[in-house]
Amino acid sequence: MPELSPLNVVTYTLWAHVYTQWRYGSVGGMGSSVPMPMGLDYSAVKVAADMLDIDPSPGDFAKIQKLERFELNRMREMMRNGEH
Repeated sequence: MPELSPLNVVTYTLWAHVYTQWRYGSVGGMGSSVPMPMGLDYSAVKVAADMLDIDPSPGDFAKIQKLERFELNRMREMMRNGEH
């Protein structure tokens, strides 16, 4: 496994604590509504950062958002393919 760059330690630490904190919305018509991940719950990200005594920089936040977009795309693709 490659070493984690010191430039990514804050992002990785925060992501490891919040990657389960998703907001969901419903997609579909009446009777066939499906929960769909919409994005991270940023209030939970703030709570985790505070609890871990992390002060993420704007760059760290941008990295969290990139990870969020990657995961959203991956989860939505799995749902489209019938995988859970």
